[in-house]
Amino acid sequence: MDQDAASSTHRAHVSDTLQRQRIEYWTKRLDHTLTHTQTSSQLIYLVDGAVLALLAFVVEKLRPPVIGIAFLTIPIFFLALLNYYHASLIKCQHAWYKAIDSRLLELLGNEERLKLEPSELGGTHEIYRRMHLVIATFLGLSAAVIACYALFSIYAH
Repeated sequence: MDQDAASSTHRAHVSDTLQRQRIEYWTKRLDHTLTHTQTSSQLIYLVDGAVLALLAFVVEKLRPPVIGIAFLTIPIFFLALLNYYHASLIKCQHAWYKAIDSRLLELLGNEERLKLEPSELGGTHEIYRRMHLVIATFLGLSAAVIACYALFSIYAH
């Protein structure tokens, strides 16, 4: 009997250790997902600001000819594309977040998920994703308008 009790205690200890390791693993994955989303968001804001500031500096200080202004819209189009990709990344990260969160809740004995009332625009990830789609659209349309203005100015003369 003592051997059965010792074996049972050992199995319980191994099971507890495995459970803690699983929870630790998924908690690290959740932290990695959140950190990746936050870091990429900070980076996109930095890149947007730096590129647009450089373009403003070039226009103000160098006063390029109209054709030069048309070429300056190329980096703006790339920023629009980058913001669109970032919106897609946020959507992907949200899916990972939900999946990892569900796994953690499962490991914790299917503890009930918090019931939060999302805004009319959706949850946090969805709002960030929409914000970046708006930024991408604005940059794309701005680049198109500037390019059209520059090209029409060339052909008008």
